[in-house]
Amino acid sequence: MAESVVIADDWDVLVDALAREGVRYLTGGANWEDLGDSPLPSPSVEHWDPESLLRGLAASRHARLRDAIIALLLLHPEYSGNAQMLLANGDLAASSHVVLQSRLIAAACLQRLWWFTLRIYLPDQPLISADVVTGAGLPSPDLEYGRPCLTALAERLEAAGTFPYNYHAEFARVVDLLLADLIAEANHAA
Repeated sequence: MAESVVIADDWDVLVDALAREGVRYLTGGANWEDLGDSPLPSPSVEHWDPESLLRGLAASRHARLRDAIIALLLLHPEYSGNAQMLLANGDLAASSHVVLQSRLIAAACLQRLWWFTLRIYLPDQPLISADVVTGAGLPSPDLEYGRPCLTALAERLEAAGTFPYNYHAEFARVVDLLLADLIAEANHAA
């Protein structure tokens, strides 16, 4: 297994790493001015291994970067195994653990909720395992397209938070932004 590199909590570095993985709805990045019409970062942007990227996103002080874990997992459901491994290792800070676990569960729910549409733009994607909720005390993502699980997760996060925050709306916003990018890419390619 490759050694995991910790990505600093730097907006530009994480946005570039996400763009390299296909998550392009966030603006910024080290080469933002140089992109022009290209949807990809410069070839000089490093490719980070999934564990390092997930670890960096989970530890980020930026809510949009933390929530981008959902988009990353929807584009790359195979990274859910990396996320589960990070959660099982026990070496994440408590706050990063909560962020990664909740975004992994949200991605599993949202993938089921948006399965039909996602399959149009991302055919042959594997389904994120419903086992991601094991031990979390949440309903299975397989129930009613993930809606009960997503609602329970959002309510749990909102109850634990210091400030009022609508997690359910934020999770839906991530899917809206990701789908808009997938549609734009499909139209651009046509």
